[in-house]
Amino acid sequence: LKQILPSISDMVALKHPFSKRLRGNRLVTSLAKKLGENGMDKEPMIMKLVKGICHDTNYKIRMDGVLFFRDYLKD
Repeated sequence: LKQILPSISDMVALKHPFSKRLRGNRLVTSLAKKLGENGMDKEPMIMKLVKGICHDTNYKIRMDGVLFFRDYLKD
């Protein structure tokens, strides 16, 4: 996890094109779902990245963040 997190966090940066950010955001949300709440408590950077998805300039990427939180809060 410590080895891949810097690469994923770079993918979601606004400096990259839409397609790369979208791929990075899907990786972040998938990782957060797999780790669960305990994993996100151990690695707070994941939740920071998920929150960053909700502040993206593209509404399609922001929608990924909304869908993640919908599923997260439903469970």
